[in-house]
Amino acid sequence: MAKKAKVIGIFNNKGGILKSNLTCNLAAMYALDGKKVLIVDMDSQANSSQIFGLDADVFVPNIYHTLIDGEHPKRAIVNVYDEMRKEFGEAFEIPECFEIR
Repeated sequence: MAKKAKVIGIFNNKGGILKSNLTCNLAAMYALDGKKVLIVDMDSQANSSQIFGLDADVFVPNIYHTLIDGEHPKRAIVNVYDEMRKEFGEAFEIPECFEIR
């Protein structure tokens, strides 16, 4: 029998309460534990991309194109690790604060 995915939703209408920060840190910890992680960033400011040091404006298609233009969702998935290596070079390393001891 196939394992079911665990879904964690973080939502609040109030701005500035660290939703994106919490989401990205949880995602990083799960990823470092060997889990596959998908962040669906519905924030119009694309804060999750910014947390990883990436410019969300270059990602096309994105969630807008998926919801409005009917683009296939798989085409809007961005591998953050690969994008960070492109942006910051092969010398990119996971910060020590994320290392699991």
